[in-house]
Amino acid sequence: MSPTEHVTAPPPWMQAFEAAAREHLLHPPSEWTVVRRDTRRWAVVDHRGATIARRTTRKAARAAIEDSTERRTWEDNRAWYLGESTDPRVRQLTTDEQRIVAQIIAGSDTTETPSNK
Repeated sequence: MSPTEHVTAPPPWMQAFEAAAREHLLHPPSEWTVVRRDTRRWAVVDHRGATIARRTTRKAARAAIEDSTERRTWEDNRAWYLGESTDPRVRQLTTDEQRIVAQIIAGSDTTETPSNK
């Protein structure tokens, strides 16, 4: 690239889509954990500490990681990002969005080791 060429940043909506897709696809429910918030108040939290679900027992909170409305919502969203949704109510991804998702998936499949840096 010559010094006079300018690289334009993607529009804000595309940056937001990429951030949301990256956050969703790279942090599955297997990363969710259970933390006690108070007496009879347990929370399922993601890697950032954001609350995904609340339950009154630890056992119920642990079960929510594997089978809950929140888990099914996560799986539905994942299917949408990957273009595998069978829900007729969701829109198809645009070509740019599909490209972004493909880049995220391709990047998550590679692991950086000292030999391939």
